[in-house]
Amino acid sequence: MAGTDFPPLRTRRLVLRDVGDGDFSTLLRLRTDPDISRFVDWPETELSTEAWVRNLIAEMQTKTLGADPGWYQLAVEEQADGRMVGDLGIGIGVPGPRQAEIGYRVLPEFQRQGLAREALEAIIGHLFDAYDLHRITALVAVENVASVALLERLGFRREGHFRRSFWKDGRWLDDYAFAMLAEDWQARGIAK
Repeated sequence: MAGTDFPPLRTRRLVLRDVGDGDFSTLLRLRTDPDISRFVDWPETELSTEAWVRNLIAEMQTKTLGADPGWYQLAVEEQADGRMVGDLGIGIGVPGPRQAEIGYRVLPEFQRQGLAREALEAIIGHLFDAYDLHRITALVAVENVASVALLERLGFRREGHFRRSFWKDGRWLDDYAFAMLAEDWQARGIAK
């Protein structure tokens, strides 16, 4: 089997690791929970949500982060009990060379505990160090106030405001475009 060789990253409370078959129910919930999905512009698909999640897991088992094009999904789990609390999406090469776009989701019952920040600090440092990236970007719905605040606390700069940029639940929503350069990350003194 190719792919699924991402070395787990450990933080104080979390493990960031490859997704696997055992993550199906949590990934399904992350895609369908109304508190999470209201801010996500999911790609159009003819597949049922269950089939889409199964295809995602199967695809991740054939991909290698940084070597294969497109997005790569990681599970975020608690070290203490192995419960999956969220996920991270990483698009190396998106939007261009030496760049990556990131996305993240945390189940509602695990929000407001600093877990998203802990996971993002780990993956951002890893991406800048291991992949020699120049820039990391994130698109966030303007109405997702908590996520906007998180990116700002991490040191991302808001570089754009895309008006009515995606259709969700019968209405157009705005996006903010955030970015961080490797030098910005290193200046924070968090890079390893």
